[in-house]
Amino acid sequence: MESLPSGAGGDVRCDAAFQRVVESFAGGGELPIDAVTEHVLWYGDHVPWPWFELRGLDDQVVELPSHRPVLVYFGRPELEAMPCPWCSELRSLTAAHPAVFFVWICPMFSTESQEEVWRFARSIGLHELHPHAYNVPLETFLEEAAASTRSAQVRRSHFAQSGVWTVVLDWEMVLARHWSLIDQPSIMIMDCDGRIAFPSTRYPVVYEDGERSTHPCAARELQSVLEGLDQ
Repeated sequence: MESLPSGAGGDVRCDAAFQRVVESFAGGGELPIDAVTEHVLWYGDHVPWPWFELRGLDDQVVELPSHRPVLVYFGRPELEAMPCPWCSELRSLTAAHPAVFFVWICPMFSTESQEEVWRFARSIGLHELHPHAYNVPLETFLEEAAASTRSAQVRRSHFAQSGVWTVVLDWEMVLARHWSLIDQPSIMIMDCDGRIAFPSTRYPVVYEDGERSTHPCAARELQSVLEGLDQ
């Protein structure tokens, strides 16, 4: 089978991944088990269980429960260090729904990946739009984004210290891509059968006059979904 041409200026790794998917499907009619298809999980969709191990803060294996509702929070730890109105709303949900398994998916990146982010951000002018984040020397950026720094942020967070949330460190966002988790912060809810009860949705945060607030209906809608799963 002939190789497909690369897109102009495309990422070599993406081209290779796409080529592998095409060859696998052409050869046997199936996609590779680790292929990321960008399918957005919607109401009633069965959530594909990860074939890879999930790891927590101390590199322990994290087991996701079966036959139990799961609320997934996807977000960077530094978000909680800022004014975080959605954090208090999520805390209220954990208190009201002890039967639900609450898991925090925290994205983690290698030094190599962080360096690529810094270079790409500067190549498209993000260092001008967000100078505090990207208009800094590479060494400073890597130090602030180091895995040890982020792990320390995670340990200090309420989610990690509450004893209620299970923390999963998602290296290179493999799980986030596998579940098509969108943006940060976002929420996804599964029912007891592992099907989508609430699709991955960015938490509606409003920025006004430098202040953060959440939409007044956000917590009520999540509460309603979880109450339906409690019955």
